[in-house]
Amino acid sequence: MSDDLVSIVLTSRNHGQWLQQSIESVLAQTYGNWELIIVDNCSTDHSPQVLEQYQKHPRITVMLYAQHMPLTALMNRAIKVARGRYFSILCSDDYYLPQKLERQVATFEELPAGYGVVYSPGYRLMLDGQLHLTPCGLHQGNVLQALLTEPQFFAPIGPLALRECVVRYPFDETIFQEGEGIYAKIALGYLFHPLPEPLVVMRDHPRNMGKEIGANLQRDILMYEHLFGRADFPEADRHLKGIALGNTYRLAGWQAIRRERKYRQGREWLQLAVKNDPKTMRNLRVLSGLFIGFLPKLLADASMDLLDHLMGAPPPPVDRPETPVEGFPVADHSTGTDR
Repeated sequence: MSDDLVSIVLTSRNHGQWLQQSIESVLAQTYGNWELIIVDNCSTDHSPQVLEQYQKHPRITVMLYAQHMPLTALMNRAIKVARGRYFSILCSDDYYLPQKLERQVATFEELPAGYGVVYSPGYRLMLDGQLHLTPCGLHQGNVLQALLTEPQFFAPIGPLALRECVVRYPFDETIFQEGEGIYAKIALGYLFHPLPEPLVVMRDHPRNMGKEIGANLQRDILMYEHLFGRADFPEADRHLKGIALGNTYRLAGWQAIRRERKYRQGREWLQLAVKNDPKTMRNLRVLSGLFIGFLPKLLADASMDLLDHLMGAPPPPVDRPETPVEGFPVADHSTGTDR
């Protein structure tokens, strides 16, 4: 077994009730050579008190921020502090299963040069305590096309990457939260290897960032614009931009109709999905959403009530999203000012 150091960056904001479980899941890893860098992004709950008991742990670094900062900037700062060969992300409302690091590091040892990421599926912990297996791709090698065309390829806390990957492809600080987009950039220069077993658990709760439908859509669009605009993006794959944007608008449009009952907004996003990728018209939810989106509100609400009765009500959206879309402005080095 390798003794290479794994650097885990745990981002935290107002998840005090789950923070300790998240940290303890790292302490319980069967792979022992790790360091944990905890980045608290201006928590206003009791998270700082939870972190106090770990301040003196020899393998834990706690970075407390008094201002709400772009997560991309905090990740880049943590990467500069990290010392490990490997890099892994953890969120304070989620946790690792005990063999996550051991299984992934052992797999890396058997892979040839060129591989930068070992990824795994995970579970979603529902409010009723049930664990649901989440969708995950099982693609080997060059996964760029799959990442761009298959929604929900994997959870952002599922992979283990070489730290050199995020040094070579740092987080985009012009976007507040880059999410899975960081792995699309890494796929420009590195190969990926899947593991079949779930190794992480993501908690479903009313304040999940993933429920910020409109903000997530805007961040994803920015991410794709930046990704496809890169000089090193392969020309042979540029045609996939329409598919990537089509999937993004498709998911947001259906969520706006199904969960928020914003029929006009959802209809407009579904129309943009079809505009970017005409093949989305084959999707049953797109067809249903476009039909419902044109109905009078009373009939549209009745349709949603019927779906709730048949399939169960979907989780509600975040009441007051707190995650901005944009991060820091891009520095214009020719003038020395921000733009």
